[in-house]
Amino acid sequence: MEPLQIADALKDFILNQLLEDEQVVELDFQTPLFELKILDSLAVVTVVNFIAGTFHVDVPLEHLTADNLRSLESMGQLVARLNTQAN
Repeated sequence: MEPLQIADALKDFILNQLLEDEQVVELDFQTPLFELKILDSLAVVTVVNFIAGTFHVDVPLEHLTADNLRSLESMGQLVARLNTQAN
């Protein structure tokens, strides 16, 4: 799966599962997720579980960095890279 397809799936998950109805947010592939408080530490755990269940990719702790989790694009690239390494 391509990074932008992964990012799109992550976007849908975040919008539908993590954000409250009153949290109307313009979410694109470059949106800074931590700066805008869209993600916090608990949400990261939820997203990592979504990644594992959806893409069958385990995200090692050393990859849970600010750079890798900064945006939907960076998370999509991370998952694609880990998926490639696993195969």
